[in-house]
Amino acid sequence: MGLMDWIKKMLAPSPAAVEAARERGRNEPCWCGSGMKYKKCHLREDMHKRVDAKLDAQFAATSQGGVAPPRSGKKKKGNNLPEATRPPV
Repeated sequence: MGLMDWIKKMLAPSPAAVEAARERGRNEPCWCGSGMKYKKCHLREDMHKRVDAKLDAQFAATSQGGVAPPRSGKKKKGNNLPEATRPPV
């Protein structure tokens, strides 16, 4: 085995890490080996981790003076009438 082959082998991700990092389907067996479906075992916990990571990234972007990524979801329903046509308060 040459030096370059050894370096490539050392830097390549292990098959177990690749398997754990892939996105699981809801009805597949859980990655932890419990024998339960993923949706009943670790889905909720993994979703919370993804949401927390996304919020941390948004906070880091705004605290460093950057622009936060656009938010997704429905717009708030509100009074979108022009000021001149709004009823008096």
